[in-house]
Amino acid sequence: MPSTFGIVDLFAGPGGLGEGFASLARDGHAPFRIGISVEKEASAHRTLTLRAFLREYMALHGTLPDQFINFHAGLETEPDWSAVDAQAWKHAVDEARALELGTDVAASAIDCAIENLKAGYDDTILIGGPPCQAYSLVGRARSKGKVGYVPEKDARHYLFREYIRVLDKLRPAAFVMENVKGMLSSTVESRLVFEMLMEDLSSLGTGRDHHYELRAIRVEDEKASLQEATQPSDFIVRSCQKDSG
Repeated sequence: MPSTFGIVDLFAGPGGLGEGFASLARDGHAPFRIGISVEKEASAHRTLTLRAFLREYMALHGTLPDQFINFHAGLETEPDWSAVDAQAWKHAVDEARALELGTDVAASAIDCAIENLKAGYDDTILIGGPPCQAYSLVGRARSKGKVGYVPEKDARHYLFREYIRVLDKLRPAAFVMENVKGMLSSTVESRLVFEMLMEDLSSLGTGRDHHYELRAIRVEDEKASLQEATQPSDFIVRSCQKDSG
């Protein structure tokens, strides 16, 4: 029987990365299933929850609800999704959590979900992208304009360590961390954030021997592959579409 993988999605935003995993199906089998997704921003979390609801509704009924189609087309206002399908909505609320990573409440909820995933699936996958506002070129430019801004005191620079804490706890079959290009040049405490990240990822932040191979996604001749990275820029994925004209 094909394997199934339970997914932990951190810093999930509106759920695009998780949707990519969850939508994959081969020969009628969907190997990736999201167990918990975490996002603190309210509007993104609403979208995240709706995505989870629609996936579960599709799994139960094989089609999208008419209420969603009409809402999406602007023909009616947003319905009470729990009234559309109580079972699918409960599943969505359990999956998509409005939590702030780095807090004890979030850590407790994630650790509980990890135990359930380990018991319910053949293996697990960790995905997510720590906040990019502190690293992006635009975000850094804006921060410089703030009176009294001190990068070392911006907690967003260190939230990647919560991702690593979960990685150490979950020990998934694989993990995917994505971020913005500016992360390669961002510095804090006179060190490149990317160097700190790679050191912690290599040892899971605990000083032990390496448990994972760190690979860069490369796209050549329209085919993606995982390759060994020899320099930080190897991790940049050039995702813009080429002009075929």
